Amino acid sequence: MKKPTSGQRNTILIGLLYVALTIFMFLTIKRSFIWNGDDIYYQFQRMQNIIYSIRDAHTIPTISINNFGLIGYGINIFYPWITLIPFALISFFITNPITIYYVGIAAFFFTSFCISHYAMKSFSGSTKQAVIFAIVYNFSTYRLIELIARSSIAEYLATIFLPLCLLGFYEVIFRDSSKWKTLAVGISFVIFSHVLTTFMLVVLFILLIICNFERIDKVRQRAIDLTKAVVTTIFATSIFTVPFIIEETFQKFDVPSPVILKGTSLIGLITDSFKNTSNRAIEGNIYNIGTILLITLVIGILFCKQFDKKYRIIYWISIVSFFITSSIFPWSWLQHTPIHVIQFPFRILMFTTLFTSMVAAKVIELLGQNYNKRIWYAVAGMFVVINCSLWSISFHKSIDQTLLSRNDLIITNKMIDSGTVPDSYLEQYIPKSAQASFGEIVQHSLMINNKKLYVQPQITPQGNGYQLTNIKRGVVVDFPVAYYSGTSARIDGKKIATSRSKRGSLKWAADHNYKNVTVITNYENKPLYLSIAIITILTWIFLLGPSYKDILRKK
Repeated sequence: MKKPTSGQRNTILIGLLYVALTIFMFLTIKRSFIWNGDDIYYQFQRMQNIIYSIRDAHTIPTISINNFGLIGYGINIFYPWITLIPFALISFFITNPITIYYVGIAAFFFTSFCISHYAMKSFSGSTKQAVIFAIVYNFSTYRLIELIARSSIAEYLATIFLPLCLLGFYEVIFRDSSKWKTLAVGISFVIFSHVLTTFMLVVLFILLIICNFERIDKVRQRAIDLTKAVVTTIFATSIFTVPFIIEETFQKFDVPSPVILKGTSLIGLITDSFKNTSNRAIEGNIYNIGTILLITLVIGILFCKQFDKKYRIIYWISIVSFFITSSIFPWSWLQHTPIHVIQFPFRILMFTTLFTSMVAAKVIELLGQNYNKRIWYAVAGMFVVINCSLWSISFHKSIDQTLLSRNDLIITNKMIDSGTVPDSYLEQYIPKSAQASFGEIVQHSLMINNKKLYVQPQITPQGNGYQLTNIKRGVVVDFPVAYYSGTSARIDGKKIATSRSKRGSLKWAADHNYKNVTVITNYENKPLYLSIAIITILTWIFLLGPSYKDILRKK
């Protein structure tokens, strides 16, 4: 049996390091309940919906069958759901919903370490930079805030793939454009995680191209390869984007949770970054980048002369992105532009965190370049301990007698079993035509020839069931079910003709007399989903499989 080479030994050791750090992060945040972050009810209900749809109902989870008010809520028409599938897969082996949540998060911790390392190693060619970047990025305060204080799980998952997106963008625009598949894979996973992050990422890339256009060579070939990445991404994400586009063209929807764009206090941003605070904003915290990255921004200016051109650009992007999240930037000028959909300028800190972590990796490498291996390993070990300690201290301070840990707000198994996890933001993705009757629909107000009844739907694997009696031919039944382009109903397994009522809900005119009948409502379009599922799968086989050139090279 051959002994592993030094390169293989290093890979094993780095892998074990990331496993150990994943276990540390898991044990730090794991409890018998789920912390009460800003959006935890919403995000947890999304996970429960995915788990039920895939494990129990065996359906594509386009709408919510088992929660979100039991109104046929089209949450997953508009909110990406693919990256939540691991939670559903874990549920086949673990039954406790809270354990499923934490194990799923731990799996993404390890995935994030691996992607961060791969992206930085490919970008810089340096294993040292790759390890430092993976540690700084994954133990960053803003990503901790995303995960716990904000509980914006979708945004947190999107940040896992940002390093891959940046690597792919760098290859296509500035280095080897034949590696455009990396960009397609990265952006596809961001789309599968969070649409708004995708929008912000595209804006960032456009700005980078504009600002660095004179540095771009082979423009024609790069444009061709960029087009390949865009087209492939469209096909790779069609299982989500096609239903989304169909619905957006089918009827009108309001902008989810519109707010006035407003930056945070610059002094407060700097102060809270230095304090490394990760409490909820409702308790006075300003969402920030943390101590390590703030120090990196400050001392980075001392290393600018040692940076090559790309790292100088990265450093100044870090500085600019940090300051524009504050109130010194005139955000009011952008209120009536497409940019207003980002809602909160502090979201840009995800990019500040990404770029500043790259700067930190470069700075640490420069500081240790004159040391031998033993001293380098000792310094790297201390750096790991410092990052872990700051992350852990910030987390524990954020949960100490705060809203995150309040007994009446955290999610417990008792709350889950009793079905009392609150349904939040239901008005966001309700069609505009149903907004006026939203209260009636949520209260399960069913109307038979304009006579109002309150009927609680029954959850079944086939959809939500409504039991009705003495329904005469020609009677119009208006169900408390939000109407989307794929909303449907069945009786005894047979599809019945339905339409949209005046209040924007599902309407059915009985074609027979029914003494007792159960109408099952759901969302379906089998030909469409079969087609886009095939397209999506084939595209991913193309993206992840060996290229034609690789096959020829091996031959």
